[in-house]
Amino acid sequence: MGEERHLDRIGIAASVACAIHCAAFPMLAVLLPVFGARGFGHPGVEWILLTTSFAVGSTSVVRSAVHIHRRWEPVALFSTGIVVLLLKRTLAEGTRVELPVAVIGACLLILAHAGNIVACRRCAACRRASVAE
Repeated sequence: MGEERHLDRIGIAASVACAIHCAAFPMLAVLLPVFGARGFGHPGVEWILLTTSFAVGSTSVVRSAVHIHRRWEPVALFSTGIVVLLLKRTLAEGTRVELPVAVIGACLLILAHAGNIVACRRCAACRRASVAE
């Protein structure tokens, strides 16, 4: 059960990185070439962040709900966040709503991982496994 908590923390970090990337990149895009930093604006960076968030969340949030605590609220938040970020990436790219949509999607992922941590703390099976570790 400790593995899920570690994965949730990684998921929160990836979601925060995604939100910072989406919020700060437009402002930093002008300065990055001055410092020799390239590649942060490449579309692949966003896909890497999205894929990492999906992989970590699927492993942690979904597995916990299915096999451990049976709380589906974190899964609903996670699924909605992934859909919002996919919509942002495919439909809202370059529009005025791109940043707010990205921040909403990232916040939903953060809430999903935080909710999963809370569900694991409240779950008797999780507490027993943490004591055994």
